[in-house]
Amino acid sequence: MSNDEPARCNTLGCENEPVEGSYCAECTDISPTILDNDNDNVNVGDNRDGTGNTDRGFETGQSDARAHEAFADAVDWFHSQLHRDISDLDLTYIDDDGEAQTVETAREWFREVRGWSDKTIDTARLGWASASRTGLLDHLMREGYGRDAILGTGLFTEDLRPLWQGRFVFPYPDADGQPAYAISRATGDEGGGAVGYDGHPKDGLSGKYAKPAHTKEYARVEEPIFGLDSVEDGQPVLITEGIADAITAHQAGYPCISPVTTRFKREDREALRKVLEDHEVPRAYVVQDAERPTSDVDEDDHLTLTQVGEGLSGALDTAAYLTDCDNDNVYDNDNAVDARVAELPGPNLGFDKVDLDDYLREWATDGDLSAVLAGAKPAREHPAYDPQDAAIDAADRDLAVCLATRDHPDAPAEMWEVAP
Repeated sequence: MSNDEPARCNTLGCENEPVEGSYCAECTDISPTILDNDNDNVNVGDNRDGTGNTDRGFETGQSDARAHEAFADAVDWFHSQLHRDISDLDLTYIDDDGEAQTVETAREWFREVRGWSDKTIDTARLGWASASRTGLLDHLMREGYGRDAILGTGLFTEDLRPLWQGRFVFPYPDADGQPAYAISRATGDEGGGAVGYDGHPKDGLSGKYAKPAHTKEYARVEEPIFGLDSVEDGQPVLITEGIADAITAHQAGYPCISPVTTRFKREDREALRKVLEDHEVPRAYVVQDAERPTSDVDEDDHLTLTQVGEGLSGALDTAAYLTDCDNDNVYDNDNAVDARVAELPGPNLGFDKVDLDDYLREWATDGDLSAVLAGAKPAREHPAYDPQDAAIDAADRDLAVCLATRDHPDAPAEMWEVAP
């Protein structure tokens, strides 16, 4: 640095003027231990990966394991930020006296708006991605991670800018309970304020929910099924639509997994079935959102009406797959999972939508789902089950299995015979 250039904070990427120990006020506030760590005389850009290399934090050949460790440390950092003041966002909740109160911290939002106990918040490692551009990056570099590991988390752009700023964070634990993935939620209901939506003014993402950049070439994280760590041997399990639904079910004491959408991706279905089989789950209850059917206008200006809501459609799809598919992807009920569709009250009572989170928090007594589960039916017995749609879906599955196994030496020859 020339003598004519102004001093800059010692955190990589921070352009602020230093005020104490070569760091700016923002970085020392976000990472309170930064000044203590400075005593080890290691430059903030050093690799410190245990190899003795010091290449300003940009090492090559970083292992997947190192990236996964960095991701777990990132989740811990998000969780440590729950005490941050977010009162300027004008988020509110209704207290026990019916009065509107300002949400002061991210922890208070999870507790008062979402209705989760401190124990649930801490067990789930829920977090807050602060609006700081450098807070998470500084933390990971202070923990000794270099560029490859940091990028491998999928939480940064290639120029090491954080993807999430001013967002709530929901981690996914793997089957062993270790952080493996996460999604973030905007503070508003639409997206980030920096791109014209109702979220945090520094949030530059357009969606209400956002995932890590796991599809990027440099990312080393993959999206698992949420809630795998809650499945217990020999116990029934709930399958529900959203991550908030699943967390509320966990708080109520139910093993619960979720695709975090209306239905599981094709590649996750077999993994789901295997988990249920490995844990000898006696029954799976699929409890998706209860919502009104939708209508739309097609390209020919014809009005189209769906017979059931997307939640119930996804539930029937998942339950039918689990019931019909055995180990060899052949339809045989003798080896099927006992999967049943349980419906929440909603449209039949005049509500546009009711999800499992709503029901457990506002309708159920002490988290009791017995009234809902008692009426659960196999997909084929549900009045909304459409054999034609199921046949199309089964054909798609058969095609995927055939394409995946046609070159296998044990693939039956008749699989490829074409009738005259």
